[in-house]
Amino acid sequence: LVIFGAAISNAVALYLGDLIGQRALIRLRQTVFDHLQTLSMSFFEHRRSGELISRVNNDTVVMQRALGTDLFKAVVGPLSIVLIVYKMIETSWSLSLALGITIPIIFVVTSLLGRYTRRYARRTQERIADLTAATQETFAAMRVVKTFGLEPQASRRFGQQALGVFAAEMKAALVKAVAYPPVFGLVGLATCATLVYGGYQ
Repeated sequence: LVIFGAAISNAVALYLGDLIGQRALIRLRQTVFDHLQTLSMSFFEHRRSGELISRVNNDTVVMQRALGTDLFKAVVGPLSIVLIVYKMIETSWSLSLALGITIPIIFVVTSLLGRYTRRYARRTQERIADLTAATQETFAAMRVVKTFGLEPQASRRFGQQALGVFAAEMKAALVKAVAYPPVFGLVGLATCATLVYGGYQ
């Protein structure tokens, strides 16, 4: 009953998280769009329309994820930790202390790697904005492109921008991949140390 209750609670929490995220996304997009309309013509003269479209459509989705699924994790995660720690201390405070020594180390490692992850995430959003701008500008000028036979140049430009997104995504993926072994290794070592210490006791 507890397992089924937990499964249903998780399902409801995930749905509510998405609901909150989607509603926030609608309001955020509307706010960004309304704000853009209040800006001067000089602002638009120095910005590509595709870049602005990317800001309204793509960048706001990142916020939606943070307020949706990630919010669910942020609420459920700490609650789960509190319950687990309570049960651990109730079982054996010395074993809990042995396992808890690694927590600050893991926190420091993930914090340092998180900085690099955020940096490459921003670069990815910038490359997506460039790709959106290139696509929008090509479609807007399609009559000119066809008239002068500029399809190869347009295709080459789009390919370069797509490769830029790919490169940014792969750098972000590399950072995540590099971050995994230290954290996983520390958790594994902590588990082994706890088992050895528990066996010794």
